[in-house]
Amino acid sequence: MVYYELADETHMGPVPGIRSLFHGRASDRRMVRDWGVTGRLVELRPDGSIPLWELLALPGDLFFIVGMLFALGLTELVRGIRGEYGEGTLLPDRVGVLVGVVFGGLALIVLLEAVVGASRPPTDWHAIDASPYGFPSGHTMAATIMWGAVAWLYRPEALPIPAVVGGVGLVIFVVGLSRLFLGVHYVPDVLAAVVVGVMYLGMVIGLQIDRPWQVLLVALAVAIAAMGVAMNDRAMLGLLGTVGAIVGWTIIQHDVVASQVQTLGK
Repeated sequence: MVYYELADETHMGPVPGIRSLFHGRASDRRMVRDWGVTGRLVELRPDGSIPLWELLALPGDLFFIVGMLFALGLTELVRGIRGEYGEGTLLPDRVGVLVGVVFGGLALIVLLEAVVGASRPPTDWHAIDASPYGFPSGHTMAATIMWGAVAWLYRPEALPIPAVVGGVGLVIFVVGLSRLFLGVHYVPDVLAAVVVGVMYLGMVIGLQIDRPWQVLLVALAVAIAAMGVAMNDRAMLGLLGTVGAIVGWTIIQHDVVASQVQTLGK
């Protein structure tokens, strides 16, 4: 273990090669990403608007996303208990795929933030409390992955793809803009989050990683890597959450368990 400078503080951990892009004084690193937009938005931000921007950022919030996954999974489970997915099936594969994609994406955020180690804008710009790492924007990337995956897996056939893409794009834009107004990110943080999020989803879809076990194992691998690099509470929560999802999926997909639950539900 070695020490390295990060955001004007000394931290202990591995020194990834990509940190060379952000070496130097914290002020110099910020200047590379500061296009003058965040500071201007902070100046224009009315004090009373902060709760609004926090609300608009919710689609990218970790707890909101996990809550939505739980609600969606519960809804699907009720349908499965009623037998809508056939005898012995409580949840359709798309639920496991969605959970795996999102958990893997959340772990990837933690991994990238720790690897890059870029600081946030000056703290006097912050309208809310925020973690030390600013690149990429976690909220924006989480929104890109979560709602992009929902659109991919749950798009009604009658709904045109351009309309769905436009709707998801609007959500992502609003989340990213809110993080700028809250003073916790620079524009490149938000743009990089969208690019990486789209690339991650594109890889999953393009490589046809569309089976629950495939996606969950990929998520586990990313979560383990994040834990090995970041070694913080968020990485630990991500790893435990992914392991819990795998265990839960194993139990709920067992034929005996599914049949008994459906019998009790009748």
